[in-house]
Amino acid sequence: MFVHEVFDSTWTDILVKYGQNIQNDKNSLQMSLFGELEPIETARPPYPDCVPWSSMALLDKEKEMDRDQVIHELIDIQYDRNDYEQKRGTFRVRGDALD
Repeated sequence: MFVHEVFDSTWTDILVKYGQNIQNDKNSLQMSLFGELEPIETARPPYPDCVPWSSMALLDKEKEMDRDQVIHELIDIQYDRNDYEQKRGTFRVRGDALD
């Protein structure tokens, strides 16, 4: 469902090439002597035709997780548990609420 063949490439390959073209265009503007060139517009890739998922297919793809499992996954990706102060890279647990 997520991989579409468009122009003999996968959608992900097309998006990576698009990002590389944008970065190359930015780099070429930086290398100009005076930087007075007009920005280059990179053509956006065409979106592939996708069949919308049915409600049942969407429900099948949803992932039900236990609160403790979510906490362990946050700790695994190096979030810190801090029940007093909320800041970037921390989370807090109060009862059933996870912030």
